Amino acid sequence: MIKERQKKWGMIALAALLVLVLLPEHAATWMIANETPIGFVWIGPQELNPDVVAGAAYFLKSYAHVLRVLAVVETTTVREMPRKRAQRGLSRALFLLGKAQRSYGRLVAKTAKGRMKPEVFLMLRSIDYEGLARDKGVGDTVISRIRSQLGDGNLYEIYRHLESRAADIADQLHTLLTVLRSGDSPCIDLIWRLNRSYADTLIYGQTVSEIFCHIAGKQVVDGLK
Repeated sequence: MIKERQKKWGMIALAALLVLVLLPEHAATWMIANETPIGFVWIGPQELNPDVVAGAAYFLKSYAHVLRVLAVVETTTVREMPRKRAQRGLSRALFLLGKAQRSYGRLVAKTAKGRMKPEVFLMLRSIDYEGLARDKGVGDTVISRIRSQLGDGNLYEIYRHLESRAADIADQLHTLLTVLRSGDSPCIDLIWRLNRSYADTLIYGQTVSEIFCHIAGKQVVDGLK
């Protein structure tokens, strides 16, 4: 029975990993902060989109490796999980997350002095963020942060927040790897926190994407440039 469960969870984790790892790094992304470059006056999507897409792809691939480790934890225990296998997965996750962090760092540097298009700013101010949160099932903390950033026209803060979240998750990965390399078993609270941090960051980035995909659609309809 246990072997069947292990096989089942292993296949699920592997499928998720393959879907995310095979994402091309420079394809159109729909998951984290895509379409945000349309908001800037003097800097175009062609200059920003490569890092937006790369940041999302690296983040998702990093999370995929963590999810694979979590699948092993789920089918065994924290104490029984293969430490070397977990170290390899978390080390790979850390490497990919570093690439995501650098992508967002470049976006911060490029847009720190950027000015938002007036028409995009007005559209962001007119959004019913509380209604959006209800419709999408987004938590109050996430939607409050997005409303504060976008409602005030601080679009580059989106990239800065993603860079900061990547740095925080990297610290958590470092902590877990240090524990594993010492021969100890990490407490489950550290693993729960890591998963929550990835998931919260993904929901934040996806919600931003949904908002800007909506605006991009309106640009076509309304003829905004």
